[in-house]
Amino acid sequence: MTSTALPRGPIPLEPLPAGPLVSVLLPNYNYARYLPGAVESVMAQTYERWELIVCDDGSTDNSCDTIAPHLERDARIRLLRQSNGGQASALNSAYAASQGQILCILDADDAFRSNKLERVVKRLAERQDAGLLVHAMTLVDAAGAPLHRIPILSAFEEGWIADRVLQRGGRWRYMPSSGLVFRRELGAIGFPIPQHAFVEGAEGFLFTLFPLFTETTFISEELSVYRIHGMNMGGRVGVDAASARKGARLMTQVVEGVNERLAEMALAGTLQVKDNLHISLELLIAHLLEGEPRPRLFRRYITAVRAIMADDLYGTGQKLMLPLLFGWATLLPRRWRRTWLNLAISSGTLKRAVVWMVTGLRRSVRFSPDTL
Repeated sequence: MTSTALPRGPIPLEPLPAGPLVSVLLPNYNYARYLPGAVESVMAQTYERWELIVCDDGSTDNSCDTIAPHLERDARIRLLRQSNGGQASALNSAYAASQGQILCILDADDAFRSNKLERVVKRLAERQDAGLLVHAMTLVDAAGAPLHRIPILSAFEEGWIADRVLQRGGRWRYMPSSGLVFRRELGAIGFPIPQHAFVEGAEGFLFTLFPLFTETTFISEELSVYRIHGMNMGGRVGVDAASARKGARLMTQVVEGVNERLAEMALAGTLQVKDNLHISLELLIAHLLEGEPRPRLFRRYITAVRAIMADDLYGTGQKLMLPLLFGWATLLPRRWRRTWLNLAISSGTLKRAVVWMVTGLRRSVRFSPDTL
C-alpha cells in the first residue's frame, strides 16, 4: 500500500445527539484503597447519561470486593475481570465494551469533580469540530490534600495543532489520563492500543496520536483530581536518574508506538524523538545525576537552553525558570545536584515560592517540565 501524507485537516465527526452517552473507562490493578472513591465520583455526576466500565486487570488485592455494593446500586456500572495484561490491555477491554459517543478515562486512584461530565458534554456540543478535549486538574497527595493546579504556567492549546505536534516530536499541552476526553471517532484510530509496547503509559499513546487527526479544545476548570502517591505510573515524587531515564524511555516508546500506528494506516510523516524536548530534559536530568564530566554537561546544558528558548509551547515562566534550574544543577558538585533538583522539581520552599509568585497558591508542588 502506498503511503499518503497525514491529514491536512481533522477527520469528520458525526453531529452529537442531544444528551450523548458518555463512557468512562476505568482500568484498575491493585488499587482497592482508592477504587471506591473513583467509582463514587462517577456516581455523583450531575450529568446522568453515562456508563462506567471498570476493567480489573488481574488484581491480587480485594479491589473487586470493594466495589461490589456499587455494582448492585447502579446498573450503569459494569465490571470486567481479566488476567493481568497491563494498562493497555485493560483500556482496550474497557473500550471494546463501551458504547458512548464521548469517552473519558479515569485512573483508579483519581476522581472526577461532580460537574465534569456536564461541563464536558456542554463544551463538546459547543465545539462539534473538536474530537479531543483536555481540562485542568487538581494535584493531591496520597491522603487527598490539595497540592496545586495543573498546568501552572502553560496555556492550553485549541484548534488544529497537528503540525505543531509533529514539529515538537509529539508534545502539546496534554493532560494525564483523568484529564483526557475524546470522541468515539478517535477511538477507532487509537484502539486497540498496542499491548506489546505499553504495559504502562498507554494513555500517552492516545494523547499523542489523537491531535494528529482532530481539532482540540479545553476547559480551564479543574474537573478531575490527580493523585500522587509514589506508586503512580506517570507521577513523580522525588528525582533520581532511574526515574528520569524511565520517563525518557516511556515517552520514546510513545513516539515509536504512534509512528507504528501511522505506518499501519499507510500515512507518511513521523514524529522524531530528537524533536521532543520533554525527552531531552529527562535525559539531561539523568546525565546530571549520573556524574557525566562537566564539559559534556555544559554542552548539553547549552543545547537544552537553546531548545527551551526556541520552543513554541513553553511560556515566559518556563523559559525563565528552567534554564536557571538546570544551570545551577550543572554548576553544583554532583553530590548536591539531587538535593537541588528535588528542591526545585519536587516539593520544597523554592517551588512554593515560585507557585505563590505565579499563581498565588501557597502549596507545595511536584512537576516534570511538561506538567507546568
